[in-house]
Amino acid sequence: MNGPELLAPAGCLEAAISAADAGADAIYLGVGKYNARIRAENFSIENIERAVRYCLPRGVRVYLAMNTLLKDSELSDAYDTVLSAYEMGIDAVIIQDIALLKRIRSSLPGLKIHASTQMNLFSSHSIRDASREGISRVVLPRELSIDSIRSRALVAEKNGVETEVFVHGALCVSYSGLCLMSAMSGSGERSGNRGLCAQPCREQYDMFDGNNRKLHSGSLFSVCDLSAVSFLEDLIQARVHSLKIEGRMRDTGYVIRNVSVYRRLIDTLLSGGKMDALLKKESTEKLLLSYNRGGRFTDGYLSGDRSSLFSGNYTGKYGVYVGRIVKTDSRTGEMEIILLGRTVLKPKDVLSIRYNNKEEASFPIGKITGNDKIALVKGLHPDTMVKLSSGAEAYLSKSNDVFNRNHTPETIRKTSVRFLLENLSPGNRMIRVVLVAENLLGDKYIIDKNFSTPKVYEGQPLSHERVTEQLSKTSDTPFRVKSVEIDKNIQLRAPISFINSIRRTMTNELEVEIRKKRFSELHSIKADPVCSARYDSDNVNGSSKESKQSQIALEYISMDVNDGPLYDGSNRYIFSVYDLSKENHLLRIDELAKRNPEAKFHVRFPSAFSDTSSAAFEYSLCRFQNRFGKFFLSVISGERFNESKNRVISHQANIYNSESLSEALSHGPAGFFLSEELSDEEYIEVFRKISSQGVFSEHFIFRYGPIEYMRSAFCPLGRNREGCTTCSRHKIAWIRSKASDRLHPDKSQRFLLFHPEDCTVDLFGSALHKRSAGRIDLLKDMRIDMIHTVRVLSESPEQIHQILTGIRSNIDD
Repeated sequence: MNGPELLAPAGCLEAAISAADAGADAIYLGVGKYNARIRAENFSIENIERAVRYCLPRGVRVYLAMNTLLKDSELSDAYDTVLSAYEMGIDAVIIQDIALLKRIRSSLPGLKIHASTQMNLFSSHSIRDASREGISRVVLPRELSIDSIRSRALVAEKNGVETEVFVHGALCVSYSGLCLMSAMSGSGERSGNRGLCAQPCREQYDMFDGNNRKLHSGSLFSVCDLSAVSFLEDLIQARVHSLKIEGRMRDTGYVIRNVSVYRRLIDTLLSGGKMDALLKKESTEKLLLSYNRGGRFTDGYLSGDRSSLFSGNYTGKYGVYVGRIVKTDSRTGEMEIILLGRTVLKPKDVLSIRYNNKEEASFPIGKITGNDKIALVKGLHPDTMVKLSSGAEAYLSKSNDVFNRNHTPETIRKTSVRFLLENLSPGNRMIRVVLVAENLLGDKYIIDKNFSTPKVYEGQPLSHERVTEQLSKTSDTPFRVKSVEIDKNIQLRAPISFINSIRRTMTNELEVEIRKKRFSELHSIKADPVCSARYDSDNVNGSSKESKQSQIALEYISMDVNDGPLYDGSNRYIFSVYDLSKENHLLRIDELAKRNPEAKFHVRFPSAFSDTSSAAFEYSLCRFQNRFGKFFLSVISGERFNESKNRVISHQANIYNSESLSEALSHGPAGFFLSEELSDEEYIEVFRKISSQGVFSEHFIFRYGPIEYMRSAFCPLGRNREGCTTCSRHKIAWIRSKASDRLHPDKSQRFLLFHPEDCTVDLFGSALHKRSAGRIDLLKDMRIDMIHTVRVLSESPEQIHQILTGIRSNIDD
């Protein structure tokens, strides 16, 4: 690999073209409702073809984002969309749902599959597993440090898998694919895993401790946008294959600016140059004007310093701080600003006037005078000016220079070509023209044709300089002429139109040849009709296997919070791996094992964690197995492809349809949860479709207690400050949305569970979909082995007994 690919977002056709022109090596785009940015303009199949036609001859790859969870009823349409896009010439598809992975892998072997960051393949061994599943590239989680990226890139390379890393754009506070915060609100239609995130993490919240004392207030979960400018050289040296810019919801100007900045930086480093302080400063200022939150960027995950993540309470487009307003004159329409920042203001720049993190006005500058300390600005309507608060501040939200950048012919990305002209006959009656092209992907093409000069021409021979000039006029093509070599014996007696005709013929045939090479194998790749029929099967008859007696698994979310005696009347128990590192908790489990010698134990792992935590968890698990070997059954985790038999697939693996379940079960897990985003009807439909195959793994189903809304490597309590011990004083904290008083802190089940061991946090909340007794009966009729899971936080043994008694009555009916 000569250097990493620069991958740009394209929310519309204009953005795709602009990204290619600005220097992107590849673009990614979405179509219809099957992508993680449904609210972007997105593409029709026809526009995908236009994008491919534009990008292909320029050596720019096109990736289709299909990175959402899919219902059973959507799978065929989603696959048909991929097939149509493949026939248009896309280079790869980015996916989240393993059912779609299975279909593409079996029916379109020529199409590369990229695992979206939504698949949450965060560990080195998950990358090895992905390679066995036919995945050619893994988009790594944004939460990884540069050292973790290095180690994963090495593992990926050894296993024939490419790695892709986000270098710029918005950060989710949650690990990708592990956030249900939006999906569990309201009707449940605004799912982040379905491309419709309502961004509740940007809202205002109050945080309370267990005694209802307020700990924090504001945009607790809002994090800054990412910029990896300072780590580009490290990422290049780590042999990361693709550097990705986030932003399909952004405008075309954003795409142009960000691609241009990163193109310049990458090329500088690849050519042996250094990123000095001035270049870094200039680049960052341009990026800040493009879009930022909090007035700065963060590289906190890459650097390992997560204290820089929090963006503050202004969660919209922040811009760049200019200064403070000291005087306004509504009669003259003039505003006086003390300049406290370094930004130079110009006419047509857009200013945002804010007070206490709220925008009071926004306007383009009409006229500006003053000096480097004070600016006198006109442009705001007098009626608005009189309403401004005293002490308001000015921010530059849009720079006319940056936002109206036009590409020059020299800066637009094109494929380099060379012309060679050779004389083939006496009198220059026949000439040979060779056009040699090599794009930035390393693909080479040669067009070789002979041309007869006009028999009648009375003018002077064309000079070699004039021929070169005419052949180089390729501004309306995807090509840029690098050189023209003309046989010194050639004397072309022909009009200018003859040379122009040669240029058009050769460049047109080159475009045809590029498309021909790209599409040469497409005609033989079709959907497997047998495979499609199997996927569409809807056999609702139950399996003939006998059902085991249903059991109850009691899960202690945190033994730090529930520090009383453990209830001894359950069949099974689930403990957090975080609790297993503490001897006092192990002693309590010892006592439980003595009182309930028939009990079986599961250990729940979080669905994403650092390499350091991984080593600690494995050590704790090993100690636990040595101590409670005869009681231990399995680990519960979010891994889908792990071949271990003593493993239960958690609900955070996002098993959302029957084909995903079938694929997951093919790896032989001991048990599984389905996605908590499924409605009751969808939940049952998954089992109806798969019941004819037989479900020979235990199905764990939540019957009581909260579920994880998200997992985050950002702690909203201590904000990951160095040496912080705040969360050690607060086992949990309750949150309440400022927009809704119904979530009162002493009643709400929305709470944060802190993990001082690695400064991470889990947000829990009430499940939107309660599995009714009627639905449970339907599963019993289908002979599904169910493990009824009860999660408790601070409930007493007496309360737990009452809960389990009620559930048992439903099981035994």
